Amino acid sequence: MGTATPGVGEAMEHTRLHGVIVPMLTPLTPDGSRLAVDAIPPLVEFLIGGGVHALFLAGTTSEGPLLSVTERRELLERTLEAVRGRLPVVLHVGAAATRDAVELASFAADAGASAIASVTPYYYAYGRAELAAYFREVAGAAPDLPMYLYSIPARTAHHIDADLAHELAEVPNIVGIKDSTGDMQQLLAYLEVPGLTVLSGSDVLAGAALAAGSHGIVSGLAGVVPEPFVELWNAHRDGDEARMLGAYRTVLHVAAALKHGSQLSLLKALASERIAGVAPMRNAANPQVASSLGPARSPQPAALPANVAKARDALAASDEEGA
Repeated sequence: MGTATPGVGEAMEHTRLHGVIVPMLTPLTPDGSRLAVDAIPPLVEFLIGGGVHALFLAGTTSEGPLLSVTERRELLERTLEAVRGRLPVVLHVGAAATRDAVELASFAADAGASAIASVTPYYYAYGRAELAAYFREVAGAAPDLPMYLYSIPARTAHHIDADLAHELAEVPNIVGIKDSTGDMQQLLAYLEVPGLTVLSGSDVLAGAALAAGSHGIVSGLAGVVPEPFVELWNAHRDGDEARMLGAYRTVLHVAAALKHGSQLSLLKALASERIAGVAPMRNAANPQVASSLGPARSPQPAALPANVAKARDALAASDEEGA
């Protein structure tokens, strides 16, 4: 694992995330038993073509908790091969067991990931001291990589409050946090932590978060429809409030059409249709096209054809309104 080398601080600053970061959907074989590695390159090209700024692997939308450590390693390797250095690739290493998170963090550093991220350990109840020790140990396994805390208490049952974030920000390579609490007050509290990069993980708060000072948005829905999220970021970057408001309205329509990302098989079915050669939302893809990204892994439910068709129509309507 080694020790931090001179210039690591500068490297940390250079690789701080910003813009639209996409939790990349994880391609699986039709039976959901293995990674569909051949589907990774076209998925990467689709996302890069959509203008996103970074990829986030093995998180919530990426079915990370349903992937083995070995699969998460292979997912990173194959994605890095497809990306070829064109944008940052972040591996989510969070796990119920510290040793798994440490193994993934060390592997990410060796493989060439741009950064790592981690939720709190989950299932069992832990106190503040145990949570802090977990994050410090994971960060220490990859001291030359920037690390992002990932707060999603609805899934992990543990909250990273601003005081804990402030404490952990003193670790040299812990540089930011992905806030998926859905709580605007919590995001504002994170923004008060000196030197902490704050990324909003809420689609419905994306515009408000950027206006409040968030450094970027992490959107699973952008893995299906990156265009309005990228437009929202670009308008924010350009200081164009009217354009930003229009893009934000489209983002909210997309969030409703995609059921706020609650059905992973639905996202994979629609993304597969778009990857099949239909880039603009308004051009309906062949509804019979096979899902190149496969299903969501069991016990996630399958996408019902009627729900896919309804979501497809809702996306087309949101595109027409935003055009």
